[in-house]
Amino acid sequence: MSTMRYAVIGDPISHSLSPVMQNTFFACMDLPGEMIPIHVKKKEVPAFFSSLEAEGIRGFNVTMPHKEAAMLCCDALDDVARLTRSVNCVVRTEEKHAVGYNTDAEGLRLAVEREGFSYEGQDILVLGAGAVTRPIAYTMAQTARSITFANRTQSSAEEAAAFLKEHTECVTFSCGFSAEVLSAAASESTMLINATPLGMQGVDAQFEDLSFLDALTENAPVIDLIYRPARTSFLAYAEEKKHPVMNGLTMLLMQGALSFQHFTGVMPDEGALAAAYEVLKNA
Repeated sequence: MSTMRYAVIGDPISHSLSPVMQNTFFACMDLPGEMIPIHVKKKEVPAFFSSLEAEGIRGFNVTMPHKEAAMLCCDALDDVARLTRSVNCVVRTEEKHAVGYNTDAEGLRLAVEREGFSYEGQDILVLGAGAVTRPIAYTMAQTARSITFANRTQSSAEEAAAFLKEHTECVTFSCGFSAEVLSAAASESTMLINATPLGMQGVDAQFEDLSFLDALTENAPVIDLIYRPARTSFLAYAEEKKHPVMNGLTMLLMQGALSFQHFTGVMPDEGALAAAYEVLKNA
């Protein structure tokens, strides 16, 4: 059986862990597939779509900053990708159509449940209003009681809240990013998710003040979508305050597993998930 060829695109792309994860899935599931990284600039995304058949690429993952550009090039979209204008997985069908999916949102939900948490009935405070925020918040909004978006540029937080208000029945709020404002929001929250790059490896910016975590509801789960480093100062402070914590590695694993399922029609089994998690943790 010939090897099925897949890719991950982005700009930059050398940092992506998708190839090592997906190739572990292929090996563990005994399927003849291979994923390679391809550096694609934003203006080159349409040309990349046009090259899929010639290059023999059956599907690919999309990392920043191409998730909206990829969405615009797809022939069909799943509901989350269409509503949030964000695609991170593309599959080329036998009819040569490019179908776009968003696995970030469902990947985080599965990761949250895998770590023993749940969105259901929660008052969730989301830090950040960037590209990943709308997809994950849209999924949260299906069962959460309320979602508050906090962002340095408050207008972006307001837009994210308005989006959820338009497309879901979840109660939504927005606020700025000062320590006082965050403390007030945290005091009314039962789950906190950092969707900003603050504290990420390779990013100079850090949280200037983490005292808002002092106000967070007791035992509220604290989730950081960052996985490098595994323990950011944000998570370390939350642990000191006795909050259960989770970094972004399990989300990376589960959104990748969902992409694999779109690529092959098969979800990685527990053995493949465990093997890929160890590879990611040590990458």
